[in-house]
Order: sequence, then C-alpha cells, then structure tokens
Amino acid sequence: AMLPLESPKVPSFSSRSGPEVSSPYQEAVGVIHIHSAYSDGALPVEQIARVAERQGLDYLILTDHDTLQGRRDGKEGRHGKTLVIVDTEISTEAGHYLALRLKEEVPSRRPAAETVRAVAEQGGLGFIAHATWKRRPWPQTDIEGITGLEVYDLASDVSDEFPVRVALGAGLAGP
Repeated sequence: AMLPLESPKVPSFSSRSGPEVSSPYQEAVGVIHIHSAYSDGALPVEQIARVAERQGLDYLILTDHDTLQGRRDGKEGRHGKTLVIVDTEISTEAGHYLALRLKEEVPSRRPAAETVRAVAEQGGLGFIAHATWKRRPWPQTDIEGITGLEVYDLASDVSDEFPVRVALGAGLAGP
C-alpha cells in the first residue's frame, strides 16, 4: 500500500499460487475495511476494484464511514474478477465498528452498546475496528453481541507514526 498504485513492484496476493489441494472448499483472498471517496478515501470504487483485481484479490469489502451509499449507487457486485461488497464502518462514541450485512445505515455517534445492538437487530455482523489504535483505542470490552475485532489495520499502524494520507499515498485506506 505504500507504493504507487501502478507500480509493478506491488506484490500479488493471488489465492491461486499454492499447490492443488483436494477440498470441497475454495480459498478466497480479499481485503476487508477499505474506504473510498464515499467517505475519507481518495479513490472511487472503480479504481480501487481495478487495483484489487490486478493484485489477484477475489473480493474486497468496502466499509466507508457511516454510509451505504456505494450500494445504493450500484457499486456492489463483480468488477472484473473481483467481487466488491459494500458495507460500512460506523462511528460510535467508543470508536469505529465495522458492520457487515446491514440492510440500512445505523445512526452514528451513539453509544457503542446501542450500535452493536442495532447491527445485531438487522442480522448484521459487527467487528471492532482498529481496536488498539493509539490515537483512539476501543475502551469497552464488556459489550455483548460483538462478532469479533480487527486484528491488524495498516492505516492505524502507519498513522501512529505518520499522517495517513502521506504514508499511504494511494489513498486506499484511512482511519
């Protein structure tokens, strides 16, 4: 993510590079927690999808802040060989919460427990985003209904040392 988008040195993460394994399951390689120009990312969905396809990603989950506008605008679906799924990252009073499989937006800036409950009521899955981010760690660990937490977030890691826009350059992600 630190190289220019068009750089031939950006590695490929294709799931098709390993030995053939007999299994009823198929591996899918993708990225969760990407921001586009619908919130604080710098690129439109189509450009992000082209980069993902060039890198051999099977899917990407777009999680713009507090909006599902990309879904309403028809951005969800196949972009070449890459499946783009549009979900959201909800800003709560405690921090950010990745919400997948929502039918509609959940209001932002509310207590974390209310947000977690609202996501669950829609049948969604919720994950604490950048839980250990130094600038704003998630303070509440006793809320029931949280599906999981983001283990590693490049933007948080980089932004603890440098401004995100400068460090990422390409604008593929942001806090």
